[in-house]
Amino acid sequence: MTIAFALSPGLCPVAAMHIQVDEKGFTRVTAGLPNASVCLHSDAEAFFDFYLGRVTRHQDPASRVH
Repeated sequence: MTIAFALSPGLCPVAAMHIQVDEKGFTRVTAGLPNASVCLHSDAEAFFDFYLGRVTRHQDPASRVH
């Protein structure tokens, strides 16, 4: 998903938040200036369309580098 987001940010809109990891390892939203861009909702169907469209793309064997 990280690479998909880098190539197509619309797959996972982000919100600026200040987050902190607590002593139990849980990520919590806390008060303060934003220190992260957080994806709160992703579109699974759009992600799989994006992903599968790239991994199943047909390549011409003559264009492959050896």
